[in-house]
Order: sequence, then C-alpha cells, then structure tokens
Amino acid sequence: MVRLHQRIFSQNGSLSSEIDFMGKIIALMMIKTTWYLGQSLFIV
Repeated sequence: MVRLHQRIFSQNGSLSSEIDFMGKIIALMMIKTTWYLGQSLFIV
C-alpha cells in the first residue's frame, strides 16, 4: 500500500502539493481554534 501511494505521488506532483497545501490550512485552523479556546479560558 505504501509503495503504491509513493508511486502515485511521484507520478502526480500536483496532487501531493495540493494535499500539502490542505494540510497546512488544516494545521493553521487547528492552531487558531486552540488559540481562541485558550483566550476564552483565560477570560473565564
């Protein structure tokens, strides 16, 4: 399975770059949500 995924990513670079981009967006959203939760906890 891992070899198959690596082969697909190596053949289709745009797909892997799109996945990396989505991963960065998700990471940023998670950081923002945790920051907002921390702010609300500090306020309370």
